[in-house]
Amino acid sequence: MKTLTIIALLTLTIDFCFAQSFDVENDILPSVSTLTIESFNGCCAKEGYRAKYYFNENGQAVKSTNYFKLKKLAECEYLYDSLGNLTHSIQTYRINDKDRIDTNWTTYTYDSEKRIIDKTDWTSPQHSWTEVYEDFNELDKPTKTIRYSSSNSDTSIQLINYNQHGQVTKIMYQESDSLRTSEILDYNEQGDLKYSLIPSIVGKEDEPLAIWVGGSRHAPEERYEYTYDDQNRWTEKYVIFKDKRVLLETRKYK
Repeated sequence: MKTLTIIALLTLTIDFCFAQSFDVENDILPSVSTLTIESFNGCCAKEGYRAKYYFNENGQAVKSTNYFKLKKLAECEYLYDSLGNLTHSIQTYRINDKDRIDTNWTTYTYDSEKRIIDKTDWTSPQHSWTEVYEDFNELDKPTKTIRYSSSNSDTSIQLINYNQHGQVTKIMYQESDSLRTSEILDYNEQGDLKYSLIPSIVGKEDEPLAIWVGGSRHAPEERYEYTYDDQNRWTEKYVIFKDKRVLLETRKYK
């Protein structure tokens, strides 16, 4: 159970708006009006899951809709200030009660250098999770994240290493003075993730790990391959583990 608790820290609250791989906070797609992502072969990304993103003239996502087969699961709206900073995301969804619509929302705070310094996910007016970003490096990337709940004393501290391109290469979670777990990452020439390793769960593949590490995890050590279009945007993503090569996602740009 301890292993599952630790690995759960690698994932924020379950959020249909961010279930697929598009990073609304950091990624932009100039000259694209819509992006459709279809997911395959994962515990939370099995065949039938689909997300469609809509973009403004600056290439920023302004809306997304998530489906399972023909059923709409959730819709998310992304709001920006006059400087182009993402300030809110508002998600509406139905899960257990088809006649009841639930709403989650996320708020962002920036410093004078347009860096996100905290993000709060509200699951209800009474409960939220907040991430505070500290110790920015020369690339304006936070090397320390503190995450805490509004309803209890649960707090986690995340330490992050980056490469020269500002991509995350190592994630560590700390309690007191000891590191509890870490993830090691590497990237291909196009800047897409090509390798991920969680050392603390090597040899524990028989435990139900996948749902605790983001929904589409298959093994502690994974490699990724892509198919690209003529604009160098990936259109297919595959995971390689235990001598298997499995399709994870496809993307269609319009």
